Amino acid sequence: MLGLVLRVTRSNGLLVEQSTGRYAFVHRSLQELLAGLHVLTCLSEADIADMAMNMHWRASLLLAAQSRRYRGEGATPLTRIARSISHPDGDVIMAGELFDVIGREVVDANAASLWTDTANALCNLAETNGTDTAVRVRALSVLGRLGDPRFLDANGMVKSDNDRVITLSPLVMTVGTITETVPKGEKGAPANPLRRVEFDSFGIGRYPVTNLEYARFVNGNGYEEPRYWRGIEASAWARGDEALIGEIVEISVSRIEKDLGPELREVFRGNRQRAIDELWRICSRRNEPYWWRDSRFNHPTQPVVGVGWWEANAYCAWLTEDSRASGVIAETQTFVLPSEWEWERACADDTGQLSVGLPAWKNLGSRAHTRVNDLAIDRPVPVGAFPSGAAAAGLDDLIGNVWEWTRSRAVPYDVSYDNEREVSDGLNEYVARGGSWFARPWQLVSPCFRTFDLPWMVYFDVGFRVTLRD
Repeated sequence: MLGLVLRVTRSNGLLVEQSTGRYAFVHRSLQELLAGLHVLTCLSEADIADMAMNMHWRASLLLAAQSRRYRGEGATPLTRIARSISHPDGDVIMAGELFDVIGREVVDANAASLWTDTANALCNLAETNGTDTAVRVRALSVLGRLGDPRFLDANGMVKSDNDRVITLSPLVMTVGTITETVPKGEKGAPANPLRRVEFDSFGIGRYPVTNLEYARFVNGNGYEEPRYWRGIEASAWARGDEALIGEIVEISVSRIEKDLGPELREVFRGNRQRAIDELWRICSRRNEPYWWRDSRFNHPTQPVVGVGWWEANAYCAWLTEDSRASGVIAETQTFVLPSEWEWERACADDTGQLSVGLPAWKNLGSRAHTRVNDLAIDRPVPVGAFPSGAAAAGLDDLIGNVWEWTRSRAVPYDVSYDNEREVSDGLNEYVARGGSWFARPWQLVSPCFRTFDLPWMVYFDVGFRVTLRD
């Protein structure tokens, strides 16, 4: 055996000598795979089920299950093992992960309702008061892959967005803040003058738009259909107009050089061509969100990111047409981005008091997905993972997870700018609200904080939600 170990170590580098007579695999995943295959081959199903409920064995068993599925082996025993732990006293999350690997066709062939029952159990776990946040995030992540009943009907079809719209009552409230929200030298709007604004009743999405929902727009050729791209510049971008794209790349380069600090500016100039090439990719016409194929950002129930302001508006135009055609909304109703004041209204209760963010909350970490929580997750999480941070009306993720585009231009709150506030033509900056998983803590202190950006720019922490207007 030692001779074999030495040959493997010297010939292909799979093993490394850690100390005299002690060897380990270079790649831990290979070690975990082989350990999992050994367990599945040598132990009883009852013993494997016990091990499956131990987080230490999770990666090994999932890798081994994937290997067996790839080779077309052992799906039925794996289904029995997963079924044996898919109950409240077992580990329904691990059962769901195993079912996801095995595949629905095989699971349904062994037990017709098992897949659906597990999805419902995961949903119940996520919605149970007192569920640990990290556990809820895991449950929702698995649920999104199995089919989240918050978004899918019994036939696996995406439910109408109108099912997830919450109606806000009419209200007169104060918007803006008298508190300076931006440290000196940081980008962002300063304190906004207080204004009294009268709101009619309107509907707004409970969650930011998810990848699952946005996929209908992508798969329905929404990027190719001119009638969804309204406004001179948006239409030109959707056509791939080279003159426009060249112009917005130049604007982007100029803005980066202006906004970067001295040290980063030198780094940018040292890698100028690489940066410009990346900007060309960002600014050019696409048929899908910028990070659509990146596994960090394309989970079904994560908020969609990598979409600019033009894309968010095109989705709203498509959604309006699709919802009217299916009879979900009336011909007089329209889906649009919220104005920044409507977004602020969504953060308030029916008395006009803000119900999310600080000082309404004592802390951010337990109520929103931000840099200051203890999850150490470097991506958006599935929507609805922080129910304790929901607004008074039941809206989730207004603070943290992703910034949200609004339809408002980045102009002062003063009444003299009201005629310019919702102009859609031109290469203007538009407001985003709410902070994100990547945002700095001071950007999350108040829901009144505004950031803004150009309509073609995309980020891995900016998405949007919709409002429904009569």
